[in-house]
Amino acid sequence: MKITVTKIVQAVDPTKKKVDELYEVAQRSAQLRNELWNQYGSISGLLTLNYPRAVRDEWVKNGKGYSTHLQARTWKTAMEDAFVSIKSLWSNAKAKVRERLFKKNGLTEKEKHYGFYLLKNNDLLHKVLSAVLFDLPEVFQGQKIDREKVHKWLSSMLRKDKGNKPRQKRSRTFTLDQNMYDLKEDEKGRLWLGIMGLVPRRRIHLRLSSSRRFSGNTRIVLKGKLVEFHYTEEEDCPEPKEGQKV
Repeated sequence: MKITVTKIVQAVDPTKKKVDELYEVAQRSAQLRNELWNQYGSISGLLTLNYPRAVRDEWVKNGKGYSTHLQARTWKTAMEDAFVSIKSLWSNAKAKVRERLFKKNGLTEKEKHYGFYLLKNNDLLHKVLSAVLFDLPEVFQGQKIDREKVHKWLSSMLRKDKGNKPRQKRSRTFTLDQNMYDLKEDEKGRLWLGIMGLVPRRRIHLRLSSSRRFSGNTRIVLKGKLVEFHYTEEEDCPEPKEGQKV
């Protein structure tokens, strides 16, 4: 059996100049995520969940990505992080509402079915939360459903369970995808990580505390002068013996 575990490796004696540049990348990335959370973290964000890449494509088309003062791959990765958070917030809120809807008294089975249908359809749910009129879906035509009652209940529960928009107050972390870094070993067998920074075609090179290679996305976490890299990998997990608790 495989399990996914998070591993942490640190940079060895990074210079102040390198650390300062990493903090600047983190700050600009945080500003971008906060901007996106502020714009799409409310009801309007529902319309982006089906295809959030449309926002990224629009930023590329109109050149807005340049205003972030980050390299293209960096701001695109920060944008992806922001929409992952937005999607998670809505998913968690919907899950809570589904559980309440299943147990809800005062709604008929047909009305509950209609409520579950709306929770699956972001376009219709956006109209419900925005109090925009729309035709009853064909699947429910001819059924006796108090739409206003269902809409009002869903709106109340979702606003309660979703909570406030996310906001990053501390600028000390950002994500690197596989193409934003490289790993190289020197003549002494030490492993060096080259990170995409603020300047195109120039990487920030940091010696790592471990010679173990990794791949995939990694998250940089800055703690004062300490630079950490968090990544995940799969490990074998021994099968529990018979009668052993897990």
